[in-house]
Amino acid sequence: MGRIGSKLDRNRYQGYLWGMGLSGGYVEMVTEKFGLEASAGVGYSIMNHEVYNCSHCGSKIGKEHRTYFGPTKLAVSLIYKLN
Repeated sequence: MGRIGSKLDRNRYQGYLWGMGLSGGYVEMVTEKFGLEASAGVGYSIMNHEVYNCSHCGSKIGKEHRTYFGPTKLAVSLIYKLN
């Protein structure tokens, strides 16, 4: 099974995606006005969907169930305090 994103131009997916995640971060002020923030998150998702032959029309060609657990967010931000 490949990635869904590589097939979006020739298949249509109809179903649902359910997910949840947890993220956290840390802020360190470098000066009085500037700071750096680092954040990361992990998540879990369940996808149940039917696959159809093309994006507008077409017959059903299959049914898929996928799960994912792993990183969902990784960020470093520059902060500037306005006040």
